[in-house]
Amino acid sequence: MGITSAYLRNGANIVFDSEYIQTFAYSDGRLHPLRLVTFPRDEMVYYLSVCNYPEPTMNQTTDHRSGGGATGGACRGCEQPCVTLFAEDQLAKASRIESLPETAPTSGQ
Repeated sequence: MGITSAYLRNGANIVFDSEYIQTFAYSDGRLHPLRLVTFPRDEMVYYLSVCNYPEPTMNQTTDHRSGGGATGGACRGCEQPCVTLFAEDQLAKASRIESLPETAPTSGQ
């Protein structure tokens, strides 16, 4: 059993690289893997960050609010088990998108 969390996040001038965090486009009811997505400095983008932790990993901030641990991109080996999901309307704001090959479902699924 684990703990799954989902957060709507936003930002501008962001780069998502699959080497650090799995990133997907959500369209037609399916997830499509992405290798690289970049957004321009002047374009606010909204995305969903979904994480699955084997146990609570909350830590305290200086003002006594709880905050999550580091997600992918902070450093190699310190990534949390998270994925980033983009809806089509937000992905349309990207200045660069590189897709990964999609895997075909195995028989019996």
